[in-house]
Amino acid sequence: MPQRTNLLQDIDLKALQQFTLKRSQDNGGFGATPLLPHTISDTYCAVEILAAIRKKLAEPAYSDILADRATRDYLARFAAGSGAVSARIHFQLSALLHRFAMTPEMLPPIARRQEGFRNYEELFYLVQAEEDIASARAAAPDFLTMPDKNVKECYFFLRLEEFDAGRGRRNHQTEHTALHQWLARSQGWDGGFGFFPGTTSFLENCDYALRALALIGDRPADSAKAARFIRLCQTGAGGFARSPAAAPFLESSLNALHALGALQQINQQGRTR
Repeated sequence: MPQRTNLLQDIDLKALQQFTLKRSQDNGGFGATPLLPHTISDTYCAVEILAAIRKKLAEPAYSDILADRATRDYLARFAAGSGAVSARIHFQLSALLHRFAMTPEMLPPIARRQEGFRNYEELFYLVQAEEDIASARAAAPDFLTMPDKNVKECYFFLRLEEFDAGRGRRNHQTEHTALHQWLARSQGWDGGFGFFPGTTSFLENCDYALRALALIGDRPADSAKAARFIRLCQTGAGGFARSPAAAPFLESSLNALHALGALQQINQQGRTR
C-alpha cells in the first residue's frame, strides 16, 4: 500500500498559525506561552513555524513578521547586549538574523565551557559557527559506542557525518544498518519514539528519530503509526504538545513540523528494507 506523502494536509495549519501569533509580544519577541517571557529560542521556533506555514499556505503572517520593526529591533538589542551565548542560541540567532536579512556580524561570541567532547548536538552547532574544535571532534566517540546515546544525539551525529562527507572527509564510519535497527527499536507501540529503545514516546524524539532515518535513507518500523502519533499531539489550541496528553508549546510545534517533513521525505523516497 503506497504511503501518503502530503502529510501536512492532515493537520490544522491555520490553527497552528494563530497559536504561534498569539505568543508574540509587544517587544517583538515570542514566548513559550502568552504569559511567559520572550526568549530567542521561542522566537526562533515561532519564525520557523510561520515560515513553514507560509510555504504551504501562502499566508501573509510570515511576511508580516519579517517586516515587523519590533522583532528586528528585538533581535538587534539581544545581539548587542547579551554577552557570550551557548552554541545552540548562537545557531538560532544566526538563523533569525539570516531570515530578517540582518548582518551576521551582530552575533555575540559563543561561551565555551570546555574544549573536550560534550555531545554531538553542541559539536554540530560549533561546527556551524566555524569554531576551531579539532580536539573535541577527535575525542568524539562513534555513536553506537556512547553509553548515554539517544535519538537526538543520533541525528546530530549523522548531521556531522554529512558535514564531513561534504568536505571530503569522514571521521566516523558507523554502519547505517546498525543505526537503522537501533532507531527502529526506539519506536514504541503507540507509533511515537522514545529517547532510546524501551522508553516513553515524546514528540521531540519523533522529530530527531525520523530526521535521522531520512538522513540514512530508511523508514521507521511503522510509518502510519508514526504519523498518527504526531497528529494526535496537535491540541485544540492549534499548537502541538510533546505527547497527546500534554500542553502545547512552540518548540513541540516545530518538532511536529520537522517530524512530518522527515516522514514525508521518507515516504517519497519509497525505500523498503
